[in-house]
This record gives sequence, C-alpha cells and structure tokens, in this order.
Amino acid sequence: MRKPPDTPIDSALAREVCLRDGAIRAVVTGRVERVGSRYVLSVEIVDPKGGAAQAGFSEESDSAEGSLAALRHISDRIRSALGETPVPDEGAEAGLAKVTTANLRALQLYSRADLMMRQEGFQAAAEELLRQAVAEDPAFASAWIHLAWTVRNRNRPLTEIQPYAETAMHLADTTTERERYFIRGSFYDLLGKRQEAIAAYEALLDLYPDHSWAANNLCHLYDWLHNPLDLEKAVRVEARLADARPNDFAANASAAFDFVAVRPERARAEPYLRRASELVTPEVRDQYPVLVDWIELLPFTENWVKGDLTAAAVDVDRAATNIDLLAGISRDYLAVQTAFAYLTLGRIAAAAETSAKIVDPVVRNDMLAQLDYIKGGPTAIHHPLQFRGDRETRRVSEGFWETVLSLQVRAGITSDADRYQKAQHWDDEESNWLRGEIALEQGDSDVAIRELEETWRSTADRTTREGGPTYCLGREVLAEALAKRGDGARAIQVLERDADRFSAVIGGTTGAYWLRNRWQLAKLYRGAGRVNDAQAIEADLSKLLALADPDHPILVRLRELSRS
Repeated sequence: MRKPPDTPIDSALAREVCLRDGAIRAVVTGRVERVGSRYVLSVEIVDPKGGAAQAGFSEESDSAEGSLAALRHISDRIRSALGETPVPDEGAEAGLAKVTTANLRALQLYSRADLMMRQEGFQAAAEELLRQAVAEDPAFASAWIHLAWTVRNRNRPLTEIQPYAETAMHLADTTTERERYFIRGSFYDLLGKRQEAIAAYEALLDLYPDHSWAANNLCHLYDWLHNPLDLEKAVRVEARLADARPNDFAANASAAFDFVAVRPERARAEPYLRRASELVTPEVRDQYPVLVDWIELLPFTENWVKGDLTAAAVDVDRAATNIDLLAGISRDYLAVQTAFAYLTLGRIAAAAETSAKIVDPVVRNDMLAQLDYIKGGPTAIHHPLQFRGDRETRRVSEGFWETVLSLQVRAGITSDADRYQKAQHWDDEESNWLRGEIALEQGDSDVAIRELEETWRSTADRTTREGGPTYCLGREVLAEALAKRGDGARAIQVLERDADRFSAVIGGTTGAYWLRNRWQLAKLYRGAGRVNDAQAIEADLSKLLALADPDHPILVRLRELSRS
C-alpha cells in the first residue's frame, strides 16, 4: 500500500544510519508534505550525539508519483554529502551484461566490473572482480579480455597483459559474433597491431553500432589529430553510437562535442546536446563531470566567442549558483570550470571566490596558484603547487595536471616535472612542452628552444585547434626564449597561429592563458614597429576585458599605453 504523501516518511530513507568503524556517523530523518498541488520532500542529517542538524535538503514534485524520483535525488545528495563514492552506473543498462558464460556468479562479477571500468578510479576494483569471474568460469572469454584491459589501464607491462589476451583469443570461438569481434579487436589493439585492430573494430561496429567499448577504442586508434579522413571516421563512429544509444549520456555528449568543437557543425550538434542535457542525473554528473560541465557552460563559451560578454557573464553567474547545491567530485569539477570561466572574463576576484569552494585541498591550492600566475606571472606564485601523481585518485586535477607542472617549472620547481616527464604515459604533444620548459629553467636555452619548437611544429598539421592552458603556456615560454635570443620574427610567428577565440575556449573555459598570448604578441608587434597590428590586438583585448576587474594586469597595461 502507498503511504499518504502528507505523513512523515517511514522508509529506508528516514531510518538510514551511516556507520564508520562500527560507530553511528549520522541519522537521516525526513518528511513529505503537501503544499497546494505540489509535494515537498525534506530531510535532515542529524548528529546522533548532540541531535543537531548537520545538513538539510529538499526536493519538490508535481505529483505523488513524482515523489519517488524526488526521493531518489535526495538520497543521492545525502550519500554525496556523507562522502559515499558513487559507483559508475549506466542507468537502464546497469543489469547483467549479454555475454557468454554458464556461470551466474561469474556473469554478475563481470557485469559489475564492466560498469566500473568506465570510470577512472575503479580500475583496481574492476580487476579484482574480473579475477574472481575467471576463477568462477575459466572459459569466460569476455571476462579474460576485460581483465587484460584492466591490467593495461593500470599501466602494467605487456608481458602481464598478453597471457590474458591470448586466453581470451583462444576462447573467442565459443562466444557470440559480437563478443568474438571485440575480443579480436582488443587482442590486436593490446599487442600494438593497429591495422588489424581497426579492421576488427570496424567490422564489429558495422554489425553492432551500439558497442561503446569498440567505438571508444577505434576512435583512439584513428589518427584523427593529423588525418582528416580519420577525423571524419571518428566523428561518424561517435555519431552512430549516439544514435544507437539514445539513452546513453556519454555517447550523446561526445557526439555533441564533436559537432561543436572537433568538426564544427553546430546544427548537427543540437539533437545530441538536447538528449545529453535531458539525461543528466546526480549519478551521471558524478561519473562524467567534465562532459556535464562542458554542456552547462557551452552557452558561456559561445557567447564569449561572439563577444557578447554581458550574456556570457550571466551564463557563468548562473553556473556558479549551482556549486553549493553539489558535493564531492561534482562540486569540485564545476567550481574549477566556473573559476576558469571567470578568469576568461578577467574577473580574477570572482575566480578566487569560486576556487575557495573547491573541497579537495590539492586542487584548490593548485587553482589558486594559477590565479597567482594570471595576476602576476611566475614570480607571483605564492601558493605552493602540489602534483598528485596517482592516476586513480587525481580525478579533478586530471584536467590541468600538465598546467600545474608547467607552472611549477616556471616558478623554479622542476622535481615533479622531471619525474613525470620520464614516465611511461608521457607521450602526448601537450605534456612534451615540459621538456623544453625544464631545459630553459636549467639554463640550456639551445636545447629548450629546440624541444619547444619541435613540439610547436608537431601541432601545425593537426586537424583540430584547441588553445588549452599548457599549449598557451608553451607558446608563451617559446616566444619569450626566441625574443630574448633576438629572434623576434620567429617569436611573432609562434604567437600568430591559433589566434581565433574559438580555439581558445571551445574545449573548455580556459581563455585566460590565450589572453596572455595575445598581449604578448601585441608587445612583440610594437617592438617590431608594427604599431597598427599591435593596436588592433589591444583594442580587441579591451573589448574582451570590458567586464574584468579594474586591476587586471592586462587592463592596467592597456591604460598605461593609452596615457603614453
């Protein structure tokens, strides 16, 4: 029987007790009340010792039936507030996976691990579950290939990965067609046989376009950064996946990103943006905070690119009001991205206020150090930078860990950058800037310029443009080094590329570093006697910083120029 909605909740929510080390941490109490035609659900987290309320939440619904959804939302907020780490969930697909095994227990373990593998931070737990699954059923081919992937995801050597992949390949013919193609593609992928892996994944997706693992792996194998044909293939794969999985947030958000940022076709992005926005839940936000925040801040980004700063400011202020409604990882991600948006507008004080809301002390401190740099350059950094090296625990800092290391180097701290630039996973263009920055800090300008120019040139033929923080910092350092050597023409050439606003922010909200590049270019133009070119940039900067703090360093210098 359904309990009348205007009586106190007598459910698991009202009686929920959180334990730690055998002690009661908190008691949750709640009520459902009818207010006019709406229902209001309210709960409090109560200190079991003193009886004082520690936190309170409320949700509204339009009907008694809608109260169940509101109840779920409150429950999620309580768990987040109490520090419970959410386990990845794929919504309607969170049941048992459709793979070949006669052992129910093995299937349950595999299904749980399959969900965990989709989120960084759960790889070790997924590996343990998969080891149990293959112990339950040694002939479970899909579990063996997933085990190989979890070992790979934890950066272990090929000698440890290969036996699991070979076992899966040996058992592949006992599985379904869908499993068999994925096992073959994964086997070749894990062993570094790129073309064979591409062929197997493409065959699988031709038959089953909804296979998210194959789509993800195939897009990583395509050389879409440098090959326009591969870029087109990758975009098509992700769009087909989203169309085949209309209730999958990640698939639709990724397709939307492709048609906004990677291969701009804004009209084609619209249905994917709409689907993804409608699929956002507390669980989705916790699992995919970067994508959720990118979608929510997209209006800000697009308004800033158009030069509509008033609308952009309204957009970021609206996003900032949501930070206090969140907890844990979701709160920190949104605070970071909102702070970057304020920095893009030149509102450093607002960025500092927003950064103070970050819960993780390492991320908060590193964000404040970036504000120091934006205000005054490397010598102004007074927040001691920290680098969290454990790849399974640095989730929020994942978005700017190269930036943190770059700022450390600029502040004269090279130990972390030295250590991680030699690590196995440092093979991407963005992090390679650091080799040159380290050499420059150590006084070897010839090696520094050679390394920095090589990395800069390697981005020249990229099919996509994205002026992220590390890229902008690398250009800044390279241009400074060239100018100091007396090669102002080459320094100008470095900064002239990727001058459009779109490339500065479309992958996120980090335009503050791009603004520094533009100001640096204006100064070089003046030094080369190209006054008109310098004035054009200075006028554009004045417009983009129309809402900036009065003491913003670029604005201060622009005012000094106007008086001279």
